[in-house]
Amino acid sequence: MREMFSDMPFMYGLLPFVKVVDNFDAEYEYITNEGTLFTFKTNLKSPRYKLITIDFSKPEMLTSNMASEICYPFVQRDESAVNDYHGTKIYDPYVWLEDPDSEGTKAFVEQQNAITMPYLAACETRENFKNRYDRIPYRVSNGYPKSVLRLHKLTGERLMTFPLDIGSIVGYSGKKKDSEGIELDGSHPLYLYGYGGFNISITPSFSVSRIVFMRHLGGIIAIPNLRGGGEYGETWHQAGCFGNKQNVFDDFQYAAIYLSQQKYTSPEKITICGGSNGGLLVGACINQRPDLFGCAVSQVPVMDMLKFHKFTIGHAWTTDYGSPDKEEDFQWLIKLA
Repeated sequence: MREMFSDMPFMYGLLPFVKVVDNFDAEYEYITNEGTLFTFKTNLKSPRYKLITIDFSKPEMLTSNMASEICYPFVQRDESAVNDYHGTKIYDPYVWLEDPDSEGTKAFVEQQNAITMPYLAACETRENFKNRYDRIPYRVSNGYPKSVLRLHKLTGERLMTFPLDIGSIVGYSGKKKDSEGIELDGSHPLYLYGYGGFNISITPSFSVSRIVFMRHLGGIIAIPNLRGGGEYGETWHQAGCFGNKQNVFDDFQYAAIYLSQQKYTSPEKITICGGSNGGLLVGACINQRPDLFGCAVSQVPVMDMLKFHKFTIGHAWTTDYGSPDKEEDFQWLIKLA
C-alpha cells in the first residue's frame, strides 16, 4: 500500500509529495495526526495489527526503524479514540484517553451497541490532562439524555462459542430479558446475520428495524463473528480465505446449531441473512445444511464462483476467493459454484 504526505501551506503549483510507504509489504491505514506526528494502523510483522507513529517533520528519516509502536489504546488530543488488539476486548466498557484537552477535565465519547441508540457520554477526571500520554481508564456514564429511547426490556448478550486455535467464534445477540416473558423454549423467531470475509469486523450496532423485531415480534437477533473477518486480525482473516472458505460456512452453521441447542430458537424458526460476500455465505449454507434453517435471504450475493472475476469489480475479490483462472484456486471454487 502506498502512502504519501504533503504539507498544505498557502502556495501555488504542484504539491511536494513525500513518499512514506512505497511498497506492498504490509497494510498501512491512516488513523489520525497531531501536527507532523502521524498514527497508522499496520499489520507489518503483526498479524493482529498494531499502531505506529511516524514524525513527518523528518522525511529523510522515514524508515521502519523510525516508526514508534504504540502498545495501548489512546486518543490523539481532540481527535478520535483508537483501540488496539493488545488484549483489549471490543466490548470492554473502559475508555482510555490521552490528552484530549490539555486545559479541561472532561471528554465526550459516542456510544452505541445492539440495543442502544448512539449517544454522547461524558468522561470526567478530577485533574487536568497534564501529560501528552496520560494512561487513565474511564468508565463511561450509563446515563442517557432524556430524549433517547430507553429500551429496558431488551438486553444484549455476548455468547462465546466454539473455541479455536486462532480465536473464538463470538456471537452477539439481542433479545427481550427472560424476566419479561421470553422463555428459552425454542419457540422464538431468530434472525441470524453473517459476513465472514475481506478482513471486515462485524460488531454490534443499533438498528431500529431490529429493535422492532425484538420488542414487538418476540424475535431474537444473533450476529456471529466468523473466520474470514477482521475480528482477530490477519490470521483470523486468512482462516476464511481461498481453500479455507468452508471454515466460514462451518462457523455460521455451528452458530445456528448452538442457538437451537440452547433453546433460543429452533431450526424452522431461523432466518439467515447476508449481503455480497455474506450472500455467498447464505447461499452455501442453505444448500449444505437446509435442515438448520427455515428461511434464507441472500442479498446481492456472489454466486457464480467461476465467472465473478470477469464482471464489474469482481476482479478485486480474488484476494479472498482466489482466481478461477488458476488451476489450484479452481479446484475449491468449483465446489462452491
